[in-house]
Amino acid sequence: MKNRNLKVMNMALASVMLSGAFSFSAFAQTKAETVKPKVKESKTTPKAETVEVEENEDKVESPKQASSPSSSSSNAGLLGFGNPHAHSVGFGLGQTFLAGKFNDYGDNRVSYPDLFYSYAASYSFDFLFNTHYTVHKAPNRETKLLGFAPAIKAKLFQFDAFAPFALGGLGFYAPQWSDHGNESKRKLVFGFNLGIGGDLKLNDHFGIGVLMHYHNPFDSKQDTGPKLEGSYLKLLLTGMYTF
Repeated sequence: MKNRNLKVMNMALASVMLSGAFSFSAFAQTKAETVKPKVKESKTTPKAETVEVEENEDKVESPKQASSPSSSSSNAGLLGFGNPHAHSVGFGLGQTFLAGKFNDYGDNRVSYPDLFYSYAASYSFDFLFNTHYTVHKAPNRETKLLGFAPAIKAKLFQFDAFAPFALGGLGFYAPQWSDHGNESKRKLVFGFNLGIGGDLKLNDHFGIGVLMHYHNPFDSKQDTGPKLEGSYLKLLLTGMYTF
């Protein structure tokens, strides 16, 4: 009877020990499975962060590439010729052609050099100031022309270093004539000027060009004698220094 009880107890103890070992192995397996995903996530997390950082860097650098100096300089070249806010001085040398009453008191001739001052307000527009004095002689007659002619100069387009332009403005003139020793009074009158031409930029400081400049002073009434009226056209070669 005792031996039978001992066998039953041994069998029960063995079954308990087997069930405990089986449950422990199952617990260890489930523990290992739960630990493995955490290790994989910790390994992949830095990679995901580096990818996001690289994408952010690409997004930050893309605007810089869009506003590169080369693209801005190319756009500036399309807008016009020259540097904004630059000052220039120069001269023009050529022939003056008289019209109207001016032609009755003088002949066409190569005149004294015109003087120019220019200020670049933008890539496309300049303020241009012209002053000139010419003397046109004919037998026993003479015409003297003095002018102060500011204008707005508009660059039409740019082809490499060449830029054609048009200009127009209002100014002051003081024409005078003499006939067989009789002289008219020099009176200051208003007038307008128009012109077309082209500039060729040699370097950052020097440029040359051509200019066809038309001047039309308003009529100058005299106390005695006929009023003085007429116009003149200047065909000039120009040279400018920019600073």
